[in-house]
Amino acid sequence: MPNANVSRTVAYGGMLAALILVVTRFSAIPIMNGQGYLNLGDVTILFAAALLGPAAAVPAAIGSALADVWAGYVQYAPATFIIKGLVALIAGLFLRKLNVTLPFKIFGMALAELAMAAGYLVFELFLLGPAIALFDLTFNLIQAGVCTLVAALLLPVAERIRKTSNLN
Repeated sequence: MPNANVSRTVAYGGMLAALILVVTRFSAIPIMNGQGYLNLGDVTILFAAALLGPAAAVPAAIGSALADVWAGYVQYAPATFIIKGLVALIAGLFLRKLNVTLPFKIFGMALAELAMAAGYLVFELFLLGPAIALFDLTFNLIQAGVCTLVAALLLPVAERIRKTSNLN
C-alpha cells in the first residue's frame, strides 16, 4: 500500500497541474509582437512550490507546457516545460521549510522568476533573434515581478493548506 503522504502529494500535483494550465491560459495577454503572452500562471506555480516544495516542478512543467500547446504556441512548449519546471524547483527549494523568514521566501520566488526570464531570453535568442528576445525580456520581467508579488501575498494561504494537509 502506498504511503498516504505520497498519494496526497500526487493528488495535489495533478490538481495543481490542471490549475496551472487553466490560470495560465485564461489570464493570457498576447505580447505585441505575437510571439508570446503575459500571464499569471507563475502565481500558481509559486503557490504550488509553497505547497509541494521542489516536487512542484512536475505539475508546473506539465501544466505550463500544455497551456502553450492550447494557446497555439507549440514551438514554446518544450522550452516552457523545462523553464517552468525549473521555476518551481528553485522556488520549492526556498519555500519547502515553513520556519524560514518571509524575505528569504520572497528572494527565492524572485530568483525563480528571474530564472524564467533568463530561460526565455536564451530560448528566444536562438528561436527569434536578439531584437525580439530583448523586447520580450521586458515583458517577462514585468510578469516575474507581478507574479512574485501576488504569490507573496498568497503565501500564508499556501502555508496553511500545507500544514493542514500534512504535505511535506
